[in-house]
Amino acid sequence: MATKKITLEKQSALMRKRWATPEWRERRIAALRKRFEDPESKIKATAHHCKRSADPTYRAKQAAITRHWWADPSNRAKRTLAAQIRSANPEWRKMMSAAVRKQWKDPVYRTKMEAAIRLLSKSPAWREQNKQIVRRAQEAARRARPSSIEQIVWSVLDKLQIQYIREHRIGRYLADIYVPSKSLVIECDGRHWHAGRVAEDAKRDAYMHARGYNVLRLPEQDIRKGFAEERIKRVVSQRR
Repeated sequence: MATKKITLEKQSALMRKRWATPEWRERRIAALRKRFEDPESKIKATAHHCKRSADPTYRAKQAAITRHWWADPSNRAKRTLAAQIRSANPEWRKMMSAAVRKQWKDPVYRTKMEAAIRLLSKSPAWREQNKQIVRRAQEAARRARPSSIEQIVWSVLDKLQIQYIREHRIGRYLADIYVPSKSLVIECDGRHWHAGRVAEDAKRDAYMHARGYNVLRLPEQDIRKGFAEERIKRVVSQRR
């Protein structure tokens, strides 16, 4: 009997339809939990997964399915939201940290990962992608904990009665402070954060200027010495 071929589109649609059904989803999750609660079943499933993953054809097929799934914006949005909800759970973060630490204690796993990282690091595209990931993570951490110099500038703007938006997204960049009435972006350049970032900051400023924004960079030493108010007044008066 000939095997019926299922296209990626049909397979993706079928899986979406199944996972959208609460009864099917609950049965699937319960079955997976039951399987991994049994040590013997867990070992068998892990061995089976390792065997399949060693097959280049299987890996290529799974990669194609994943790319097709991620090409759908609604899928990406759902996965991103789910990741944000999970990462906001302290218990989940604790569990994942413990799992990662346990993995890295395994010499075989550590050797494989170090070899893979060395291989990937030779690719310029991977290095740039990794740099972007690190930068986004650093920006997220910065948003969660505003710097003291940003707080000083906020108080200056409040004193001058200038309306502003904190952490405003402009294209692929996140401005520290945005003044809508003046199309003005204010960047608070911390001594540590902006050390050695002259070229990157220049590229960022050019991106803003090309879209009609004026950029005011306030170095940390100027902010702490009280020069921020004078500089903001001067720029705002010029942007009428």
